[in-house]
Amino acid sequence: MTDLLILIRVFHFASTISVVGATFFALIIAEPALRATNAQHDVAALARCRFSRIIWISLVAAAISGAGWLILLARQLSGLPMEAVLFDGPLWNVLVQTDFGQAWTARFALVVLIAAVLGFYEFRQWPHSCWGDALMGLLAAGLVGTLALAGHAAANMDSDIKGMIHIVADTFHLIAAAAWVGALVPFAVLLRTVSDNQTSIAVARFATSRFSVLGVASVGIIVMTGVFNSWILTGSVHALIATEYGQLLLLKIALFLVMVLVAAINRLRFTPRLLQDLEYASAQNASRQLRRNAIIEAMIGIIILVIVAILGIMSPEIPEMDNNQ
Repeated sequence: MTDLLILIRVFHFASTISVVGATFFALIIAEPALRATNAQHDVAALARCRFSRIIWISLVAAAISGAGWLILLARQLSGLPMEAVLFDGPLWNVLVQTDFGQAWTARFALVVLIAAVLGFYEFRQWPHSCWGDALMGLLAAGLVGTLALAGHAAANMDSDIKGMIHIVADTFHLIAAAAWVGALVPFAVLLRTVSDNQTSIAVARFATSRFSVLGVASVGIIVMTGVFNSWILTGSVHALIATEYGQLLLLKIALFLVMVLVAAINRLRFTPRLLQDLEYASAQNASRQLRRNAIIEAMIGIIILVIVAILGIMSPEIPEMDNNQ
């Protein structure tokens, strides 16, 4: 049961982050790049189609995994067989009588609204309006930000001002992580889409320049909120070392630093080559390296999500027997 819950949590985190990252990337980076460079119609249409496909698949996956998470939690709380959970009331009780259930109701509503806006966008066949883009971005941010209501920060939300700051920090931590990690695959997809078209190298340059800025901003927010969250949850260096929670948290931080290292190589080595080299072959090679490293970063991000899913069901507190030693 615990292993299944962890798997569902990983699947839900990954699909939610994918929805948000693909949405942010399409609206903030890809669409402006396609417009500003007057990309060929077939290239632009293909890129937009691929982004929409990523968002749709991830949105459906988020809805299914979110429902699975809710069902597993109801079964865990009630201790009843799955059939009884589904048809005898426990699922409904968790949905309407717990903070988790109410948060999940809001999140399902956000999924429906994102689907509606995305469907309307496709009906209009892009480009979008500024107001529509803002609405889509806010809905996506809300979808990942409300995941904070399912974590440790939610338990302390009503305790004091520190608890309120914790939930706000966790929300921004999740949004920043989704904006960076969730956009890595769409970034690789865009670079691959324009890689076979010499006239579209300008799209890659424009998008890479913007994505570099987004990455730096996201990493800055992740670091600041992550340090605060870690301090709130563990409280001391001893807790980081002496508990399984702290040790896993340290592993998560180490993997994050590896991601930052790969991103730094992209920014300092391959991005300048793509932006400055006038020869198409050299720029294409830099684009290929950037695409490869983006996939590597995304794979490390998946490992981090597994750790996050495990941390979410663990207690960050030092066991009582340790305190008495």
